[in-house]
Amino acid sequence: MRAHVSIKFFLCLCILNSCQKEFLDPSDSSLKNTAVDFKAKINGVQFVADITGAAIRTDNVISIAGKSNDGQIIVFTVKDSGVHVYNLDMKSLTNFGAYTDANSLAFSSNEGYNPGDAGGNLVIILLDRVKRLISGTFNLKVFREDDRTQRIITEGVFNNIPY
Repeated sequence: MRAHVSIKFFLCLCILNSCQKEFLDPSDSSLKNTAVDFKAKINGVQFVADITGAAIRTDNVISIAGKSNDGQIIVFTVKDSGVHVYNLDMKSLTNFGAYTDANSLAFSSNEGYNPGDAGGNLVIILLDRVKRLISGTFNLKVFREDDRTQRIITEGVFNNIPY
């Protein structure tokens, strides 16, 4: 079962990484009247998605991602329940968060050996169906089983990410 989750996670990151044109450039003139941002702290160090973000809402799934210029990626995939608090835990196959560092090492909220290894939450606070924008907050612990390392992501926020 764990291999299935890892493959799903890997494919999601590959798709997001290869579709850079899908991410928004904050200097895009069409975004002048909309404040768009995606940021967090990873182990206390500020992460800013310079290639601002992307969101997909289809087939009862919401995926949200932000990528920094140095290649770090934070991504969430959840079963669509609209504006909602989504719990991300080690046992979930449908709701998870993931992080890839600048060296392409992947960490996930649904990996680990002990309950404190991984997990967190994603809170969607706005789904604007007219402007097709999504906003929310997140906090999570992500884990890498290969070397038993963890990253703690706090103060996460994304605002006005188009979907």
